[in-house]
Amino acid sequence: QSSAVLICSARSLAAKAQLYWPRLAAAGLLPQYLQVLQTAITAFDDAVTQQIMATNARKVASSARVEAANALYALITKFCTYGKLLWRETDPTKYKHYLLY
Repeated sequence: QSSAVLICSARSLAAKAQLYWPRLAAAGLLPQYLQVLQTAITAFDDAVTQQIMATNARKVASSARVEAANALYALITKFCTYGKLLWRETDPTKYKHYLLY
């Protein structure tokens, strides 16, 4: 089951348990069990939310890294072009320093 389906099923179970509480209590179910269920649902829901938020933050950070890398590469190619133009005719060794492979 997916996390969303599991959360939905657990919430449905908790709602049914509250609806039929008199019968469940008569069968020996303690109120603490329902509280444990509610706490577990909340904890799992919070964990899923945190995971989704972390995934989204990672996507944003990855996109920012790609943009920064592209900007850096653009600057590198620009400076290499200047270096090649400067050294093309006068010093072949220095010219090779500005080649990108």
